Amino acid sequence: MAIVDYMTINLTSPQRIEQIAAMQNTWDLQKRFEEVFDWMHDGDGDKKRRLFANFMTAKFVPNAPTLFNSHDHEDFLINLEGIFVSNNEKTAYAKEVRNRWNQVKRREQEKTIKKQCNFNLPVAIDEKLTKLAAKYEMSRVDVIEILIRHEAQHETSIKSWLQRLPRNNPLQ
Repeated sequence: MAIVDYMTINLTSPQRIEQIAAMQNTWDLQKRFEEVFDWMHDGDGDKKRRLFANFMTAKFVPNAPTLFNSHDHEDFLINLEGIFVSNNEKTAYAKEVRNRWNQVKRREQEKTIKKQCNFNLPVAIDEKLTKLAAKYEMSRVDVIEILIRHEAQHETSIKSWLQRLPRNNPLQ
């Protein structure tokens, strides 16, 4: 309010209009900047803000540890203003941390529905797998998944292979 009183007394009408427009522009810029961090304002907000603070600290950003003192999202935004890097850098860091957060969440969800398997295939089988995937325009993982589901449901290929005496390498 003191600024408005000062402008009323000391500035001409065109100067006041110019100053108010500048204040509005600054306010709009600040709001757009804060919107970058809106994703941290939810039920997991504390964890997200802590991840951001850890990230900034790991990057050796001056004053980053003050972000750990944030009690809520508003405190976080206030403390963020005291960090000595540009808003563009803060925005870039926020995007990087958001990608990291999304990756962590995706991995947590996939733990219950997917399991990573690593195995070695003979080169000849690998080539056949690659050809099958290309033929049907599928990923190699999808081809393996289909073959395993089919065998689990019908139990034909492995049973028939086990019943006959293999004369040559069954993997060919």
